[in-house]
Amino acid sequence: MNGNRVFVDTNILLYFLKGEKPIVYFLLEKQLLISFIVELELLGFSKLEPNDLKLIKELLSHCQIIDIDPIIKEKTISIKQKSSLKLPDAVVLATSIRFSIPLITADKDFLRSNEKLVVWMDLS
Repeated sequence: MNGNRVFVDTNILLYFLKGEKPIVYFLLEKQLLISFIVELELLGFSKLEPNDLKLIKELLSHCQIIDIDPIIKEKTISIKQKSSLKLPDAVVLATSIRFSIPLITADKDFLRSNEKLVVWMDLS
């Protein structure tokens, strides 16, 4: 992986917030990069308690949030045309590809993309 930088999917951050030891240890001392989609997904959960919202915002303050750009848009379109990934997942994957940083995820759907940058973590 690109040194200490990792690009993480929403589910990885949810496991981190829940204190899942394998994820917590894996992410220690790492620079976290996320798509703006991940930020929206985390903050957009319905019925967030004030303390949960505070924890999410604190975590996000330690992440580098990457916004969409023309290259990510084009790659997202290409991914959507070639796979059955949902649009948010396609944006996340396109962002990972754009910056050539492996995508760490626990979502098996990403494996269908056959993208070499996808690193699936089995947390079952």
